[in-house]
Amino acid sequence: MGIIEKIASMIGFKAPKIVDDINKTLATYVEEGYINTDEQNALRHYHGIKKLSKEYGEDVAYILGIANEELGFLYPPNSREYQDWKADTNNNAVGLEHAQNNIGMELDSIKTIEDVREPLQYLRVFNFSEYPQGKDAY
Repeated sequence: MGIIEKIASMIGFKAPKIVDDINKTLATYVEEGYINTDEQNALRHYHGIKKLSKEYGEDVAYILGIANEELGFLYPPNSREYQDWKADTNNNAVGLEHAQNNIGMELDSIKTIEDVREPLQYLRVFNFSEYPQGKDAY
């Protein structure tokens, strides 16, 4: 059995559920006006990789983060897709580093608006509305 099969058998369908649950929690913060949808996306990557690291270990979280982003680096550097990939991989890397060094709060421990927004100072927020599909990001 290869590494990918081992990971798949170990995590089953729980990893997508973990990220879906994080996204639902973050959606409530959007509804309450604490963050916007672009910030929600950045925070989903950050908190998602942190939670996966806690649940399955840093190596599995790293592999899942890379696999999720697929081959975004193959897009032209000025494309929307490449810039989105760059932001997502950056936010995954920050989340993994914070998980490794026990930096920041877990999403289920957040109590204030400041707690929700605190990780954003480390993240790259890609403005989807500014760059509609097919339009160059820069």
